[in-house]
Order: sequence, then structure tokens, then C-alpha cells
Amino acid sequence: MNQKTAKLLRSYATYADMNYKELKKWWNSLSWRERTIERKRMIQDLGMEEEVEQETTEEEEESE
Repeated sequence: MNQKTAKLLRSYATYADMNYKELKKWWNSLSWRERTIERKRMIQDLGMEEEVEQETTEEEEESE
């Protein structure tokens, strides 16, 4: 697990009022396909999706 995933899990554990260690154990039990689906769901639940879209739009504008 990398730092980006750990940060996402910590944020989601706080948001969902869950124990981070239990969430991490659950995460490690998932296959890569399940992790991809859950990562997208967590990002959507946290509302982080908008931030990612804005960053990519700004980068595209700078490159033009």
C-alpha cells in the first residue's frame, strides 16, 4: 500500500466513523479489482473527485 492509498483510507475511516486498522485489514484482503472499485467509491463518497478533475484541467490549460 502506498502513501496515497493510506491517506485515502485514513480520510475515509474518519468520514465513515470506522476504525482505521480494521479498514486497512479489510482493504488488504481485497483483490486488485475489488480495490479499484472500492477506491473509486471512496473517492466519490469523500467528494475528492472534483479536486482531481480540477487539477487535471489546470494542468491541461498550462500545457497549451
